[in-house]
Amino acid sequence: MAKLKTERQPADRTIAIAIEPAVLAKKIEVQVNGNPNTWLRATDVSYAAWQWSDSLGDSVVEITADGYKFYQQSIHWKTFTDPDVGPSPLNHQLTVGVDLPALEAEAPPKPDVIPPEPASEDGPITVNRPAMYDSTGQCWQWRGFTDFLLLYRYLTNVDLDPFLTERIGLGANVLRVLSMVGWDECQPPFYPQNFPDYYTKLRQFVDLLAEFQIRVELTVFADAQIVMPDSNQRKQHLQQVISTLQGCWNVFIEIANEPFKNLPGGDQEAIDLAQTAQGHGLLVASGEYSSWPPAPTADYGTTHCDRSEDWPRKCKDLKDRCDESGKTPWIGDEPMGAAEVSDPGRRDADPDDHAWYASGSQMFGPGATFHCDDGIHSRTPIGPQQTECAKAFFGALAWTPSEALLWPYQRGDMGSEAGIGNMPILHDDALESRSYCKTNGGQSWCIQIQTSRDHATPRDGWRVVEEPRRGFVYLEKP
Repeated sequence: MAKLKTERQPADRTIAIAIEPAVLAKKIEVQVNGNPNTWLRATDVSYAAWQWSDSLGDSVVEITADGYKFYQQSIHWKTFTDPDVGPSPLNHQLTVGVDLPALEAEAPPKPDVIPPEPASEDGPITVNRPAMYDSTGQCWQWRGFTDFLLLYRYLTNVDLDPFLTERIGLGANVLRVLSMVGWDECQPPFYPQNFPDYYTKLRQFVDLLAEFQIRVELTVFADAQIVMPDSNQRKQHLQQVISTLQGCWNVFIEIANEPFKNLPGGDQEAIDLAQTAQGHGLLVASGEYSSWPPAPTADYGTTHCDRSEDWPRKCKDLKDRCDESGKTPWIGDEPMGAAEVSDPGRRDADPDDHAWYASGSQMFGPGATFHCDDGIHSRTPIGPQQTECAKAFFGALAWTPSEALLWPYQRGDMGSEAGIGNMPILHDDALESRSYCKTNGGQSWCIQIQTSRDHATPRDGWRVVEEPRRGFVYLEKP
């Protein structure tokens, strides 16, 4: 009778990390137990050793050292279940610079995120769902800026050069502009019928923006129940706008801003008008986003996200709407607005939140529009905190590849380490509201929204290459 084989039990052993050539590290940490919150730690050393069970296999080492890039590497310790490992104790040393990649010297300081190139727009944009493409056939990125009263400024003979110079310098390539509104601050009132040369001036305005190589999304109706309550007059105004702007390469048409409250006929009127506006050489959105599943929206869709505390993660709304509308591209056209001071539920002065939303909007759609107090009222220069938010927003868009919306969906999920789509980083609901990645071969761009981590933790053989700002990580895998 064959003897029963006794199953080997885990045993304690010594594991060690060495650095060659020797560098005094402020901190060496090794993740244990597959738990992103459990680490062994040593400080001010170039060699560190600990006692731990030889059941520990896959792990992560992190090293912080002055003058060197933050170091993070997936590692594997010998375990008692590995083949041909020999008798216990399975003491194991890994040496950075020999067994593992060497530390890299820190590069000179650089901005949080590389700022985008100034707008140099030219030629028409086409839609090939779910993306938008420029005249060269490349995926085109929407980098919008709310500038509601810019046309009004032009109609009242204000010099637009300082406005355009600032917006373009921040990174915008589309200005979202109203064609009317019933605000008391506008004197004379911003009603098209109050300006005898309105349509001539409208064309001149659009041509001026073309000279500056920037596009405009003209929102045709706002406060229409006040400015233009007659249905036939609204139809005539839209027809005149379309006729005036036909042939302009730099124009998008949004029928109404929040049509449920800015058009007497509500969302359905916006949808009907959008369909009549199509076919004249201009890309058209209805502006309707209340329905679910989304109602027909013409060439592209525009949505305004909820202004909740976790609003940056609502960038994924663009994917959800795209998936439920025949792959129509959706723009995050009015996210939470920036301000000099945060106002919960209304304004957010944190640049990080604007950066996360912007990057996610390129992961799940063609892009987004930066919304802020001074842009709503078309003031220049915008306030200093709004400027910081804008820089973060447009920098994050520039960091995110414009083709990312075409790549597979990945999301962190506490149900498994791999999450959805085999994530290259670990996610923890207690540390971030969402983790999203977009991966192309051996390259991956990830955001960890509203994270409390100092650094992302890679997995599955991925290596962190750069973390340009908090919650942003670019990784590579051989």
